[in-house]
Amino acid sequence: MATPSLDVHIQLALHSPGRDFALDAQFASSARRTALIGPSGSGKSTLLKAIAGLLPGARGHVRVGTETLLDSARHIDLPARERGIGFVFQDYALFPHMTVAENLMFGVHRIGTRASIAERQRVDALLTQFDL
Repeated sequence: MATPSLDVHIQLALHSPGRDFALDAQFASSARRTALIGPSGSGKSTLLKAIAGLLPGARGHVRVGTETLLDSARHIDLPARERGIGFVFQDYALFPHMTVAENLMFGVHRIGTRASIAERQRVDALLTQFDL
């Protein structure tokens, strides 16, 4: 296998009234896309939030390419805003006044740049690929 472009090992314990949840997930992938599949409540969204840096207290490591986003052994824990990871929550947390394409392009505009023709073509290709 080629050097993984995504290397993750996350351990996280969450506690709430009436429910405790322990997550221990490890995987590496060189694929352009990686899918997380599992039953409801298995920790898929929790894992994605931890990778994105949205959950404090995660231990382990997250490496994307040559960049280390989290390495608890080395005391590295980049804040979410510095990780460069986009996240769309499964509960329709999109901007309701925008089209799907506008929601996809929001990140480009947010960082103060105009979308390039190539970026717009990429969004169009994704919309076509997923019949949106």
